[in-house]
Amino acid sequence: KIPVFSSECCATGTTRGHYSMSEDPARGYLPAYDRVTNNSFISREKMWKLVMERDWLFGAYQWIAFEHRGEAVWPRLCSQSGAIDLYLQKKDAFYQNLSHWAEYPVIHLLPHWNFVGREGEEILVYAYTNCPSVELFLNGESLEKVEVEKWGHASFKVPFESGKLEVVGYDEEGNIICRDARETTGRPVKLAFRMDCPADPNGRGLAGFTGVALDEKGREVPGASPFIDFTGEGDAALIATGSDISDHTPVTCPSRKMRCGTVSVAVRPNEGSKGFTLRASSENLLPGSIAIQY
Repeated sequence: KIPVFSSECCATGTTRGHYSMSEDPARGYLPAYDRVTNNSFISREKMWKLVMERDWLFGAYQWIAFEHRGEAVWPRLCSQSGAIDLYLQKKDAFYQNLSHWAEYPVIHLLPHWNFVGREGEEILVYAYTNCPSVELFLNGESLEKVEVEKWGHASFKVPFESGKLEVVGYDEEGNIICRDARETTGRPVKLAFRMDCPADPNGRGLAGFTGVALDEKGREVPGASPFIDFTGEGDAALIATGSDISDHTPVTCPSRKMRCGTVSVAVRPNEGSKGFTLRASSENLLPGSIAIQY
């Protein structure tokens, strides 16, 4: 047998946070759920099963790992096939891949659970996991326990009810080994930052941050979309912002509308920098900031 490597796989596009099985052509959004689009764009799950069932296929590469500008259909800026989006935000596909290849227990629940106004409507729920079985709970009540096939996922249809949606993963002996949850949040009241990657003060590297909106209990609001002004103070330069894959505002603009609860910010520390402070402000929200010291 001649070993074969498949170099452009799993290209079915997904848009971070668009939890619908329908596309939104006006905004360029695609369903966030893994799915078969057509014979040329099969699901990631179906592709990995195809690869792993054939011993003459010695490997495959997801096209693409990180999204890049170009190869797009208007108004999108990119193809949407990545596991990590154009602004380095991890998509559900990232955790799906992790569930295939990680050597430790993994479970990832989608979608968010902010569907107020749609009470009683069935919501499609996925759990990407490497556990042999999982159980789904809503507000502490067990809904269903299912087995999960290798390279597969767990799927449920859950009538929406505000509260806490939680999934637990079991090992073969029935022990809980991992869990994940989504909770209905309140409205956003405050801005905050997460630091994604540091940067040495050498004048070349970039420090990456994610701006988020929090409710009154300090929980990230997944559907938040405020317009935010970013400013930097200290020995650094604010380089870029980004959130929506259909936003054609130049990335160098320091003001940006958040999409689906996150916005990315890149800062370049000056050579020899002692530190800087990144600030975010938005109408009707409390401002947020993060201070970095070297």
